[in-house]
Amino acid sequence: MKQLSTRLLIAVFFVIAFSFIGFFVVVTFKNLDRTKQLNDQTTKSLHFLLITEKILESVDELSAAQRGYVFISKDEYRQQHQAAISKLLIRTDSLNTLKEDNPGRVAEIEPATKLVAEKINDSKNTLAIVDTAGVYAVVDKIRSGVTKKINDSLRSSLQQMEQYDRNILNNTNHYLEETAQKTSYRFLILAFTFLLILVVFLMLIYIDFKRKEKTAAQLRYQASLIETLPDAIFTTNKHFVIET
Repeated sequence: MKQLSTRLLIAVFFVIAFSFIGFFVVVTFKNLDRTKQLNDQTTKSLHFLLITEKILESVDELSAAQRGYVFISKDEYRQQHQAAISKLLIRTDSLNTLKEDNPGRVAEIEPATKLVAEKINDSKNTLAIVDTAGVYAVVDKIRSGVTKKINDSLRSSLQQMEQYDRNILNNTNHYLEETAQKTSYRFLILAFTFLLILVVFLMLIYIDFKRKEKTAAQLRYQASLIETLPDAIFTTNKHFVIET
C-alpha cells in the first residue's frame, strides 16, 4: 500500500510539472504572437512617422522659399520653391501608398494629402499674385487668413497622425516591458516548482529506498532464524488455521 501511495504521489507531481510546463508554453506562445503583431504595427508606425516628418520638413521648405520669393523675388527662390514642391509631391505619394497596407488609416491619410495639395496650390497662387500684382496684394491675401488656415489645418492633421503613431510606439514599449517582467516572474515560479518537485522526488526515493532496505534486512534476519532453528515452523492466520 505504501509503495502504491509513493507511485501515486510521483504521478501527481509529474502531472503538476507538465501542467506548469504546458501553461508556460501556451502563455509564451501567445506573448510571442502578440509581440510579432506589435512589431509589425510598430514598423508601420515608424514608416508613418518618417513620412509625416519629411512632409512637415518639405512644408517648411516650401514656406521658406515662398517668403524668400515674396520679399526678395529672386530666381533662386523660384528654384527652391519648385524643388520643395517636387519633394512634397513625392513624399505625399509615399503617404498615399500606405493606404493599401493600412486601410484603417485611410480617414487620416486622405484629408492630409488634400491639405498638402491645397498648400501647394495656395503657395503657387501666392507667387502668381507677386508676379502680377506685387507684394502688397500678397499682404492683403495674407490678412485674409486663408493661407494660415491651410497651414494650421495641415500641421494639425500631420501632428495628429504623428501622435497616433507615437502612442503606438509607447504602448508597444510598455507592453514589451510588462511582458518581459511577467515572463521573468513565470520563469522564477517554474524554476522554483521544478526545484520543489525534484526535492520531493529525492525525498520519496530516499524514503522508499530506506523502507525497502529495512524490509530486506527483516527478511534476511527471518531467513537466518529459519535456517538455524532445528524444529519445524508453522504459520497460522488469526483463526489459528495453519497456512504454511
